[in-house]
Amino acid sequence: METVFRAVYEALAGELRDVYPAFDAVPLVEKSDRRIAVVEPVRLTVAPGFPDGAGGARPFKLEVRVSLLTAMTVPLEAAMAYLEDEIVPRMQSLGAVTVTSEPPTADLRLRRVVTRTVFMFTGLFLGEEEADAVSVR
Repeated sequence: METVFRAVYEALAGELRDVYPAFDAVPLVEKSDRRIAVVEPVRLTVAPGFPDGAGGARPFKLEVRVSLLTAMTVPLEAAMAYLEDEIVPRMQSLGAVTVTSEPPTADLRLRRVVTRTVFMFTGLFLGEEEADAVSVR
């Protein structure tokens, strides 16, 4: 799955310089005040394998939540538009399908506007070394 997450981080890192995993050790309130994205695994489903001549293949579905956090001064419509115009096309370029999108909300504890979308990736674990051989799409 590391291969999929690496591709997601690279796709988001264009204009978004601040992309973090959900389980980062640095508290969110200590991160940049700029627009940031948080990437979080939601669900992984792996089907039984089948032989492919190179050690077997196992189909998978991985759901990943991307949360866009912006300053409270950013209008909710602007946060949603950025997600739809920038982030969704980048994830679709990786072969992701949009599963759900949530309307933006104001998180008063974090002092941020949060917009979340869940994307689904499908692919195959290939061969014996699953961590090194993943085919997405």
